Amino acid sequence: MIRFKQLWSAIEWGLLYGFITWILGTGVSNRIPGWGVWLMIFNRVFMAVVLYYCLGISLPKWLKGVLTGLIFSVPLGIVVSQWPFFTPVIAHGGALGTGLISGVLMAYSIHLHEDRSNVQHNSGTVNA
Repeated sequence: MIRFKQLWSAIEWGLLYGFITWILGTGVSNRIPGWGVWLMIFNRVFMAVVLYYCLGISLPKWLKGVLTGLIFSVPLGIVVSQWPFFTPVIAHGGALGTGLISGVLMAYSIHLHEDRSNVQHNSGTVNA
């Protein structure tokens, strides 16, 4: 069952970390194309949505975040390394670094929001 409040929270976290990735990328070079900015932001949003749908998988939270960060950051690093003002080391290192960190932080924040909503949902029930 999709819980739209939790899904919306995941999208918000993805937007936040997408903007952080864009700001960190802008620190390297201010010549990022417009489609590249949206690529970075939507990459993190899709990462958050995938993390939301991985709630039922029985892995530690940090491992879900690391795996999702790696899966989504490798393609981003490949695209960013094609831009003339990023070296491949900076492109892949930056994409993997921000992907791993934001993946772990998103996994914990999404799970924390899920745990809080479960407590609120279960506290409203009356046992007869």
